[in-house]
Amino acid sequence: MSAQTQSFGSARPRDRRRALPGMRLLWSLLAAVGAWPAPAPSQTPPPAEPQTVLTNAVQILKLSPTDAEKGHPVRLQGVVTCFDQRAHLLFVQDSTAGIYLFEPKASGSLKAGQWVSVAGSSAAGRFSPIVTDATVEVLGDGELPKPRAVPIEQLATGSEDCQWVEVEGVVRAASQNWGHLVLDLASGASRLKVRVLEYRPGSETNLVAARVKARGV
Repeated sequence: MSAQTQSFGSARPRDRRRALPGMRLLWSLLAAVGAWPAPAPSQTPPPAEPQTVLTNAVQILKLSPTDAEKGHPVRLQGVVTCFDQRAHLLFVQDSTAGIYLFEPKASGSLKAGQWVSVAGSSAAGRFSPIVTDATVEVLGDGELPKPRAVPIEQLATGSEDCQWVEVEGVVRAASQNWGHLVLDLASGASRLKVRVLEYRPGSETNLVAARVKARGV
C-alpha cells in the first residue's frame, strides 16, 4: 500500500472530507445587553494586538480552540503525508508534528512525499487546530517521516489526529467504497477501518486474514 493512502480519524467542523461522514454544528449564544445608552466611541481606536506568526505545526496544535479561531498567521514548511483532492484531504507534517489544511490553494499538482511551503491562518478543528485559507507551494521532493507506531485503540482518543502513524492488525474484511479500498483491521478487541486511497484492483482478496501494517494519518 502506498504510504499516503491510508487515513484515520473523523471529520472536523471545517472539513469537507466526504469519504469520512460526520459534521458537527457549532452554535453561537448571543447575550442580550441592557438598554443603557452606549458610551461615545473613543476618538483614537486602540491599536490592534499583534498576532503571533506560527512557524511550525506543534505551535498550531498547542493553541486553545478560542485562540486558534483568532486566525493567527501560519508560515511553515513540511512534507505532504496524504493528499486526495476529491475527498478534501491534505495533511502536511514538519519536524514537530502533522497538521490538516482545509481547502488549500496549490501552485501545482500535489502528492505525498512533496516538500511544500504553507501560508495560511489558524482555526479550530474537531480534535485539534487546523490551517485554513492556505496557499501551498511545491518546493520539491521530500521524504516521508518515520511513522510513530501506535495501538489501534489509541486512535479513538483523537490524540493522534493528523499525525503520521503506523498500526498493525489482522484484516477481517476488505471492500470498495467511493473508489477506495476499505479494510476492517482488528487487533485484540479493537477494530479500525483503514481507507486506502490508491491500490491495485483485485489485491483486496489477498489481504483478508493477513496481518498487515498500515501507515497513514
